[in-house]
Amino acid sequence: MKRFYTVDRSRKDEPLSQETIDLILNYNIADVQLYNYFHQMFRKKVRAFGEGLLKEKTAEFRRKREEFESRCFHKPEQEDHAVRFNREWTLTDFGKQEPTCTFSAYS
Repeated sequence: MKRFYTVDRSRKDEPLSQETIDLILNYNIADVQLYNYFHQMFRKKVRAFGEGLLKEKTAEFRRKREEFESRCFHKPEQEDHAVRFNREWTLTDFGKQEPTCTFSAYS
Protein backbone atom coordinates (compact mmCIF):
# COMPACT_ATOMS: atom_id res chain seq x y z
CA MET A 1 0.00 0.00 0.00
CA LYS A 2 1.40 3.39 -1.00
CA ARG A 3 1.66 5.92 1.82
CA PHE A 4 1.92 9.69 1.53
CA TYR A 5 3.49 12.07 3.98
CA THR A 6 3.25 15.80 4.45
CA VAL A 7 6.02 17.93 5.87
CA ASP A 8 5.85 19.55 9.30
CA ARG A 9 6.45 23.25 8.77
CA SER A 10 5.16 24.21 12.18
CA ARG A 11 8.42 23.53 14.05
CA LYS A 12 9.79 26.57 15.82
CA ASP A 13 13.53 26.74 16.48
CA GLU A 14 15.38 29.03 18.85
CA PRO A 15 15.69 32.60 17.55
CA LEU A 16 18.96 33.50 15.84
CA SER A 17 21.22 36.25 17.15
CA GLN A 18 21.43 39.46 15.12
CA GLU A 19 25.06 38.65 14.36
CA THR A 20 24.07 35.29 12.86
CA ILE A 21 21.24 36.89 10.87
CA ASP A 22 23.62 39.52 9.46
CA LEU A 23 26.17 36.84 8.54
CA ILE A 24 23.51 34.78 6.71
CA LEU A 25 22.15 37.85 4.90
CA ASN A 26 25.62 38.95 3.80
CA TYR A 27 26.52 35.45 2.65
CA ASN A 28 23.27 35.20 0.66
CA ILE A 29 23.05 38.80 -0.58
CA ALA A 30 22.12 37.86 -4.17
CA ASP A 31 19.30 35.61 -2.93
CA VAL A 32 18.09 38.31 -0.55
CA GLN A 33 18.01 40.92 -3.32
CA LEU A 34 16.19 38.55 -5.67
CA TYR A 35 13.67 37.66 -2.96
CA ASN A 36 13.08 41.34 -2.11
CA TYR A 37 12.51 42.26 -5.75
CA PHE A 38 9.96 39.50 -6.36
CA HIS A 39 8.30 40.11 -3.01
CA GLN A 40 7.74 43.75 -4.04
CA MET A 41 6.35 42.61 -7.39
CA PHE A 42 4.04 40.13 -5.62
CA ARG A 43 2.76 42.82 -3.23
CA LYS A 44 2.03 45.14 -6.19
CA LYS A 45 0.09 42.39 -7.95
CA VAL A 46 -1.85 41.61 -4.77
CA ARG A 47 -2.84 45.27 -4.41
CA ALA A 48 -3.87 45.41 -8.08
CA PHE A 49 -5.90 42.19 -7.78
CA GLY A 50 -7.40 43.23 -4.44
CA GLU A 51 -6.43 41.78 -1.07
CA GLY A 52 -10.03 40.93 -0.23
CA LEU A 53 -10.55 39.10 -3.52
CA LEU A 54 -7.28 37.22 -3.06
CA LYS A 55 -8.41 36.10 0.41
CA GLU A 56 -11.74 34.92 -1.04
CA LYS A 57 -10.06 33.00 -3.86
CA THR A 58 -7.54 31.47 -1.45
CA ALA A 59 -10.34 30.34 0.88
CA GLU A 60 -12.21 28.85 -2.09
CA PHE A 61 -9.09 26.99 -3.21
CA ARG A 62 -8.51 25.61 0.30
CA ARG A 63 -12.13 24.45 0.51
CA LYS A 64 -11.85 22.68 -2.85
CA ARG A 65 -8.51 21.13 -1.85
CA GLU A 66 -10.03 19.80 1.40
CA GLU A 67 -12.98 18.39 -0.56
CA PHE A 68 -10.60 16.70 -3.01
CA GLU A 69 -8.45 15.29 -0.21
CA SER A 70 -11.42 13.89 1.68
CA ARG A 71 -12.72 12.14 -1.46
CA CYS A 72 -9.33 10.72 -2.48
CA PHE A 73 -7.52 9.95 0.77
CA HIS A 74 -8.02 8.32 4.14
CA LYS A 75 -6.44 10.55 6.76
CA PRO A 76 -5.70 9.50 10.34
CA GLU A 77 -8.39 10.58 12.77
CA GLN A 78 -5.89 12.10 15.19
CA GLU A 79 -5.61 15.85 14.72
CA ASP A 80 -2.79 16.48 17.19
CA HIS A 81 -0.73 19.42 15.86
CA ALA A 82 2.50 17.41 15.73
CA VAL A 83 0.75 14.63 13.81
CA ARG A 84 -1.30 16.85 11.51
CA PHE A 85 1.63 17.61 9.21
CA ASN A 86 3.34 14.21 9.43
CA ARG A 87 0.42 11.90 8.87
CA GLU A 88 0.10 8.96 6.57
CA TRP A 89 -2.52 9.18 3.87
CA THR A 90 -3.82 6.22 1.89
CA LEU A 91 -6.11 6.22 -1.13
CA THR A 92 -9.84 5.70 -0.56
CA ASP A 93 -11.72 3.20 -2.74
CA PHE A 94 -12.88 6.17 -4.82
CA GLY A 95 -9.30 7.46 -4.93
CA LYS A 96 -7.99 4.17 -6.29
CA GLN A 97 -10.39 4.43 -9.24
CA GLU A 98 -10.24 8.16 -9.91
CA PRO A 99 -7.38 9.16 -12.24
CA THR A 100 -6.99 12.63 -10.71
CA CYS A 101 -6.45 11.08 -7.27
CA THR A 102 -3.95 8.51 -8.40
CA PHE A 103 -2.13 11.08 -10.54
CA SER A 104 -1.69 13.42 -7.59
CA ALA A 105 -0.76 10.51 -5.33
CA TYR A 106 2.04 9.21 -7.51
CA SER A 107 3.43 12.40 -8.99
